[in-house]
Amino acid sequence: MTSATESPNPSKDSDVDQKSAQAPAQHPRHNPDFPTIGWAPESKALAVLADFMTFDWRTACPLPAPPDTNAAEVSSLLARMPDRAERMTEILSHHADTFPDWAALIGPISAYPRLSAVLVAGRMVARTLAMHHKRYYGRARPQQVLPSLRPVVAVPQTPSYPSAHSTEAYLMAATLSHVAPQLADAANTLATRIAGNREIGGLNYPSDTQAGHTLAASAFTALSKKGTGFQQMLASAKAEWDSKAADPYGIKIGPDEDDGGGGF
Repeated sequence: MTSATESPNPSKDSDVDQKSAQAPAQHPRHNPDFPTIGWAPESKALAVLADFMTFDWRTACPLPAPPDTNAAEVSSLLARMPDRAERMTEILSHHADTFPDWAALIGPISAYPRLSAVLVAGRMVARTLAMHHKRYYGRARPQQVLPSLRPVVAVPQTPSYPSAHSTEAYLMAATLSHVAPQLADAANTLATRIAGNREIGGLNYPSDTQAGHTLAASAFTALSKKGTGFQQMLASAKAEWDSKAADPYGIKIGPDEDDGGGGF
């Protein structure tokens, strides 16, 4: 007779214990999923960039060759050297990082994480496209042509054409203008100022600036196509911005929507 504490079938219990020990651990389901709002802007930007690289961006974002000669543009840069004293603070600030200037246009940027993320994504795509064309064309920096220009900051170790600062600035201006049309004039003025400071500082030719503007326009068109990760981020950022009237700090945005998970 078995006791109350003994198993009526010890061998069967032993088999169950062995099976339990050998069974793989069941991982808990990730519920809720990681919120899109929780992404760091730089990481989300890398995901959008990965999407964009699968797209035919070479066809969508072409760039003509720079001028055959630099003589006329070097003269224009020499003529602008006297402007350096007035612009020096801006030149140094923009050389380090332009994002604080964009944040200043928006206001409490930390209250607009979706807008911040799409601006960072635009900047990263712009920089990537600029580096592609820089490598292809390999244009010498103005100082290499005329050392007496003496740029006021360290010359970047990349070719001159197109201007990466110009490409980034105009793509960010296009992005901000789409999300917040009331800031369009200020955004384009800032982009022009950033790009112009690179010329005054002796770092880029005017045609580098124009090439960046052209490249930014084609990139924004490509990025904004329906269904792309960037377009989803744009829509999310606009909804966030439009909510400002009812909630200035962008807190009551509503459910956590998909703001960039799709691809090209």
